[in-house]
Amino acid sequence: MNCLKDKVAVITGAGRGLGRATALAFASEGASVVVNDPGGDISGSGSDPRVADEVVSTISASSGHAVANYDSVGTLQSALRIIETALANFGKIDILVNNAGISRQNMIWDMPERDFDEVIQTHLKGTWSCMKAAIPHMIQQRGGSIINMSSGVSVIGAVANCSYTAAKAGTIGLTFGAALDLGPYGIRVNAIFPAGNSRLADKHEPWREVYRAESRPPMSETEWPAAHVPPLLVYLAGDQAVDINGQLFTCGGSGVGAYGSWQADAEISKPGGPWTQAELAELVPLRLLVDKANPSPAQEDPPVWPWVRKGALPTSHATLER
Repeated sequence: MNCLKDKVAVITGAGRGLGRATALAFASEGASVVVNDPGGDISGSGSDPRVADEVVSTISASSGHAVANYDSVGTLQSALRIIETALANFGKIDILVNNAGISRQNMIWDMPERDFDEVIQTHLKGTWSCMKAAIPHMIQQRGGSIINMSSGVSVIGAVANCSYTAAKAGTIGLTFGAALDLGPYGIRVNAIFPAGNSRLADKHEPWREVYRAESRPPMSETEWPAAHVPPLLVYLAGDQAVDINGQLFTCGGSGVGAYGSWQADAEISKPGGPWTQAELAELVPLRLLVDKANPSPAQEDPPVWPWVRKGALPTSHATLER
């Protein structure tokens, strides 16, 4: 208990689901928390201040310290207001959890440009904006922890989710680049693939009325409770993780994992190269893509799309392939 005592945390998208669970966990460990959430629906439309206010009331009822902020994360101006909420109420910022997100699904050829832009703006630009706003204060105090929420679909794909997978893949690159920039100042930046029950599991998917696809894997609250994710975030935010920087974790259900190597798992070499097309046609299938299959091969009409790339989920998420 109290491993985050005297620390100030900003958590975006903290009104529901994993963000709410993280805010409650941080507060229970002694952190003062800015609960950021405009209270919109899953598409990002609308607003409701009661969403963030309820989390603040829950924390306050347990003698914790929290304030609400209702800004969206998609612009630097709004991100500056989010961070200013922490500074005005608690005098500093030690921890930033970039959790805010929206979902607008559609096949890539059907997706309106505005939907693509706004998903990227919320997930990727929003993460950058909040980091940009918080980092000068962390540099001044020579320390801090930034935790960015990515997604396993960023590396395996998900049908009708190109904007989301692109944004979450960008979040990984942003995390790794920022970790190198900020490490010398004692600021660590890590990313997580979280897996827990949230409103994402039950959202309406109207594109399914046009196209046939495999069912979304079940994520019941029993098997995938949101409360199983925050302990890793609490650890990464605290002083015990002071030298953990530039890492990518997966967490959910009964498992926690780390992606420790970004090396090609197969390679062919031709000293003095280059390769000829004929050589590559022979060796790529035999040497580089052994046991690797086309995740979405051509089909006769009417096609049925796979939900995600099979066999590519982390071990701890294996039950999602049922």
